[in-house]
Amino acid sequence: GRATVQFFVHDPGKRRDQDNSLASLKSCWDGVVEAGVLDDDDWKHLVVFPAEPLYVLSKVERVEIDIVEVA
Repeated sequence: GRATVQFFVHDPGKRRDQDNSLASLKSCWDGVVEAGVLDDDDWKHLVVFPAEPLYVLSKVERVEIDIVEVA
C-alpha cells in the first residue's frame, strides 16, 4: 500500500547536522521495510516523503515513526 511517513527525533538538545538528518535515519527506513510495514521506501509507496525529521527536546533519546496508510 501507500503511506505518509514522518520521523520524530527525541533528543536532549544535541547539535544536529541538518544536511544529514534524513540520511542518518536510513536504518530506520530499512527496518520498517524489512518488518513488512511498508512494501518499499520509494516514491511509489510514499505519498509524502519528509524533507527532514522533526526534532523534539526530550530527556530520553529515541526515534518515533508515524506511518499512516493512504487509500
